[in-house]
Amino acid sequence: MCQRTVTNQRSSSKMFDQYNDEKNIPALARFTLALDSWSPKITLFNLDFGFSLLAMAFFAAMRLVVKHVLTVHLEWPIDSEKTNFSIACLVGGIFHTPFLLSVLGMLLTSQPFRPSASFADYPRWWQDTCHLALQLCTGYMVYDFFVIMWDRYFENNGTIILNDDDPLYIAHHFMTMFYMISVRVVGAGQGSALICMFLGEITNPFFNAYLVLEQAVLVDWCCKASQWFTTLNSIIEFSTAASYALVRGVISPFVLGFYTCGDLVLRNQGKLPLVLRLLFSLLIWAVLLGSKGWVEKFHLEVLPPYYNQIASFFASGVTTAGEL
Repeated sequence: MCQRTVTNQRSSSKMFDQYNDEKNIPALARFTLALDSWSPKITLFNLDFGFSLLAMAFFAAMRLVVKHVLTVHLEWPIDSEKTNFSIACLVGGIFHTPFLLSVLGMLLTSQPFRPSASFADYPRWWQDTCHLALQLCTGYMVYDFFVIMWDRYFENNGTIILNDDDPLYIAHHFMTMFYMISVRVVGAGQGSALICMFLGEITNPFFNAYLVLEQAVLVDWCCKASQWFTTLNSIIEFSTAASYALVRGVISPFVLGFYTCGDLVLRNQGKLPLVLRLLFSLLIWAVLLGSKGWVEKFHLEVLPPYYNQIASFFASGVTTAGEL
């Protein structure tokens, strides 16, 4: 079993001395490892969760900032379900996804991609940065779970009453945390977790912006009638629908459903237990099938009008060229 090897040294000048290939460490990995020097040392299941706690504190602070901007400066209703939902989307879309995607992209492209390989097959700096990426995602899932509980408590006058789609979100969060922690415990399969996270997060900036703009219309925000809002809404709607349908409907089933699951079940380079390999594959397919509703909505309802606009644009261009 591979255990986390991030040093407990807090001196920035000596932080990277432990790595034999110090000169080959990407700048983003250095930055991420340096951030870990600010996290407390919290060990559970023989794993460090200090970076997760640091991330949770950061997201909680950013939630207060976003809430202040929305309710004070943009005059959204205070403690409204729509406002709280938008705050959650903005915190995730601005402060979690961009950084996580950057780290995941660096990890996936700096070393050979092997979904079922073990941590020990990679350089130590890569192992440590991978642990931090998994901690970051875990920390966000824990933070978001408590935010859901907090919001429902105050929205319903001291009683936690879940919305219809809350159980699905909560189940997704717990499945994600189980996956992230499991690969750290067994010391293998982290490649499958990284690619799942990357393809799951890559559409989130557009998707979260799309959801926030939807709420902006529902709360009767003053700017929703502006031309710039209408234009922005159309751009975000098309970008969200196109990217989500492409990634979740085309790319992910092949990269995750077939290649990654196939590598986990058949090749098993990191010697993962059979039960975990089957369970990981089941979780991957559960998320893929869970995306089916959104893929169909975007493909069948949202995108067709844009297809017609694009076709009309090119048709008018061809007509104009013919007249000339």
